[in-house]
Amino acid sequence: MSKYHHRRTALMHFLNMFFFDIYPYIAG
Repeated sequence: MSKYHHRRTALMHFLNMFFFDIYPYIAG
């Protein structure tokens, strides 16, 4: 379960990075 949680956390972190990198480009 710990491994699954780590993978999920990494995925969420990646999505957050992607969102915050793309959003200003779209909004601006």
